[in-house]
Amino acid sequence: MKNGYEITAGFLPLFDSALLVVAKEKGFAEEQSVNLNLVRERSWATVRDRLAVRQFDVAHIPAPLPIACNLGLMAPALQMIVPMALGLGGNAITVAADLWQQMADCGATADLDARQNGAALRQVIERRKPDRLRFGVVHSYSGHNYELRYWLSASGIDPDRDVEIAVLPPPDMGDALLSGAIDGYCAGEPWNSFGVLKCGGRLATIKAAIWKSSPEKVLGVHTRWAEANPEALDASRLTVITPMPATSLPPFDASSAYRHGRVDANGVDVQRPNSQFAVACGKDSSA
Repeated sequence: MKNGYEITAGFLPLFDSALLVVAKEKGFAEEQSVNLNLVRERSWATVRDRLAVRQFDVAHIPAPLPIACNLGLMAPALQMIVPMALGLGGNAITVAADLWQQMADCGATADLDARQNGAALRQVIERRKPDRLRFGVVHSYSGHNYELRYWLSASGIDPDRDVEIAVLPPPDMGDALLSGAIDGYCAGEPWNSFGVLKCGGRLATIKAAIWKSSPEKVLGVHTRWAEANPEALDASRLTVITPMPATSLPPFDASSAYRHGRVDANGVDVQRPNSQFAVACGKDSSA
C-alpha cells in the first residue's frame, strides 16, 4: 500500500477480537489507508512480550494489563496507552461436570445466579477440605482473574487459601477441564461454549452477573510507537471504530443461550441441535 500506514496488531482468537478481524477482512482498514497485519497468538503473555519488543504496534489485550505494565508490576514493564475499548463483559465461569453435579446437590441451578451458585460452590469446597479445587484464568492481570476472585470472595471463599488459581492460555482451558487438570475456569468466548459443548462443562455464572458491562479487552498501544506515529494511531482508531455497526449483533454463545432458554441441561442448542461452532469447536491446536 503506497502512502499508507503499516500497522501490525497482535490478537487472540476470541470473539472480542472481531473488530480487528472485520476491519482487516472487510476492507475498513484499507479505507483508512492502513495495511493492517494481524498476528494470531495463543497467550496474553506472548502478546505483551511482542508488544514490548516492538514486534507489534498495537494489540487486542485484557484491560488490566496496560495498567500493570505502566505500574511496573511485571517484566517487561513497557509503557502503554489505551485509546479505546474493544469490548465490555463477555466472560463466563465454566466448571467440570462432576463439580457441577456436586454444586447442584448443594442447590446450584442452571439460571447462572451468581449468589446461589457461589453459595453452592462454597458448600462443596467445605466438604472437600483439605483438598482444593483448581481454577484456570487467562492471565494474572486480567479481568478474568479479578472477576473469578471477586465472585469467590463474595461467596465466602478465600481465593488464595480455599482454591488454587492457575494461568492457562484461553484455547487450552477446555482440554484442561476435560483432562481433569483444572476443575473450572474463567475465560471469554468462544472457550466457554467449547467447554460446554465439547468438554462436558457447565456454566456456573457469567460476567454480567458479577460485574455488568465492565471493561474486558482494549486496544493496547506501545507509548513510544504512539508518540512517534500520531497519524497512524488516529488511522488505527478509525479502522477499528468503523466496523462497529457490522459487529453489533453478538454471535451465538452458551452464556446468552442459557439465559434465554436456548440450550438444555447438556448444553445442546434446542433451536439448532445439529449446529456447530466453526471457531469454538475446531481442534486446531493453534486456535
